Amino acid sequence: ISLLIVNFMFFSTSTVFCNEKNEFNILDFGADSKGSTLCTGAIQSAIDAAYDAGGGKVIIPTGKYLTGTLFLKDNVFLDLQPNGTILGSKNISDYVKKCIIYAKDAKNIGIIGSGFINGQGDSFWRGKERPYIRPERTIDFNNCQNVVIQGINIRNSAAFNIAISWCNLVTITGVTIINDRESPNTDGIDPISSSNVIISNCYIETGDDAICPKAPDEDKPCENLVVNNCVLISDDTAIKFGTSSNGVIRNCTFSNIVTRDTQY
Repeated sequence: ISLLIVNFMFFSTSTVFCNEKNEFNILDFGADSKGSTLCTGAIQSAIDAAYDAGGGKVIIPTGKYLTGTLFLKDNVFLDLQPNGTILGSKNISDYVKKCIIYAKDAKNIGIIGSGFINGQGDSFWRGKERPYIRPERTIDFNNCQNVVIQGINIRNSAAFNIAISWCNLVTITGVTIINDRESPNTDGIDPISSSNVIISNCYIETGDDAICPKAPDEDKPCENLVVNNCVLISDDTAIKFGTSSNGVIRNCTFSNIVTRDTQY
């Protein structure tokens, strides 16, 4: 019973709301839906407009949208519509940060919907020699609060799929992550020195650790982590604790987890 109460408390406090009246379709900002023209500027303009309006949804409609790094801002949600796909650029120079979607010091943000983020990651490692020059994250949120990642599909990441660092009140639910089993360093979800994180109802199939809590900061523990109702498939470890960690990892619960085809 106590675990159910904790789950409810986390979902209640970490649920964030955007202004449903403010919707910004990236096509209205000049995005090209064919996947061949770089749309970073158009998508960022839609995000900026939503932010300037006090918050809202940035609509990624059906189509393919090629982009480098996007900066998510306070009170803005990316809404990936059915068959709407964000394509990560194959050109490393298109990434201002080494990730596709980045946020720092932001609050009340989210990525929702049933569409896709495809990192086209194999273009950075397949047939190439180390060290790979590639994006290091698909989604990278740093020091953010009230975060929701819900329902989306992530494919073919260049490295880590979702990194949540120094964040508080995070819900990741109903997310599907699929990477080539040979893809290097493609961790599924890494909560890093973050607090009050729920990961639920996710399917993760990847070439490295599926879920990997870390605490690199001695002064900031990774704590109050709930993981439930997930299927984890990994070329390495389904659940790994403590990589690159000097700090404390505490108050973590894992339940109803299916793991298969893992080395550890």
